[in-house]
Amino acid sequence: MLRLDPANKTALYRRSKALSKPINSGVDDLKAAVKDLKAINSNEMRVVKRITKLEKKIKQFSKDEHETYSKMFNRTEKEKSVSEFVEEKKVVIEPVKSTLEKEVDDDLAKVDAEVARMLEKKLGEANFEVKPESEWQDAPEFKQLQIIIDKAIENMRLSKKLGKHREYDLLKDRCKEVKFCRAHFL
Repeated sequence: MLRLDPANKTALYRRSKALSKPINSGVDDLKAAVKDLKAINSNEMRVVKRITKLEKKIKQFSKDEHETYSKMFNRTEKEKSVSEFVEEKKVVIEPVKSTLEKEVDDDLAKVDAEVARMLEKKLGEANFEVKPESEWQDAPEFKQLQIIIDKAIENMRLSKKLGKHREYDLLKDRCKEVKFCRAHFL
């Protein structure tokens, strides 16, 4: 109808109503609806009420939009991103361990306990003093033993994941021997 008669008051009023429906209405649609109503040039009460209602909606939408975007881009001290919050609180996020990894950790704890028992027994048998940690920690032999232990632990984890139980047990024994050797190095 508006194609044939762009000044048709009824068609302009209906289009402004359609544009201002909550499903369709954005700020631009509401402005177009107000423009259509003002084009009617009517002092009818329903048109005047509709114009004021739509102008209030436009102001409210603009205010809401402004608040939303200002919160997005202009954060205050209270509003921080998750990474900033975590960094500030020094929250440590530990990775979740699988049951296989927990089993390896348990076995390593048992190995450490067994090495401690073996070392106590060895210290009880022999009569010698243990050097302070600062004297032996930088020794190249000690560092090599630590590298061997780290690789054995890494291979233990891999063997456990792959289900190679025999290889896992051999690596666990090797880890125990090298840890004892390192502890005996003291």
